[in-house]
Amino acid sequence: EEFIRRARIPARNAQSFGDLPEFDGSKGLFLSGPAGRGKTQKACELLRRWIATNCRDGLFVTVPELLDSLRDTYRKDADAPEGELLSFAKRVPLLVLDDLGTEKPSEWVEEKLYVLINHRYGAMLPTIFTSNYTLKELGEKWHERIAWRIAESCDVVSLKGPNWRAK
Repeated sequence: EEFIRRARIPARNAQSFGDLPEFDGSKGLFLSGPAGRGKTQKACELLRRWIATNCRDGLFVTVPELLDSLRDTYRKDADAPEGELLSFAKRVPLLVLDDLGTEKPSEWVEEKLYVLINHRYGAMLPTIFTSNYTLKELGEKWHERIAWRIAESCDVVSLKGPNWRAK
């Protein structure tokens, strides 16, 4: 389970990145926008608040880290089988998938993301996604069924404004 990190309080207060979107966990959230707009900071702050308010578990993982960890399970000396890692991500009460779209597309990647996203969609478990891509762009990158699952289960928030990293 080392691929999973509990949400940490961000280095900067997320309020410095502007107002946080409404989030009560009844629906997921898709935060998109160019790099440096505070998507990860906002997602971490929302996850931290959700955990504190609901006294339930939540997970934060970047998509490339998750996929690397799943690939590592194919080694003979792996600590946990792939199904165990994927099952954990599928069932956690709130999951943050950071940097969706940064992974290199392949059939395997598309299948693993679809299995995870589709399961959470069917179980009505909220997921917070961050991405530099719009849902339309993600639909063009992979099969559009992944983008449709996200669109149907999430409120979509496009972050604009200055690049906070440049300040």
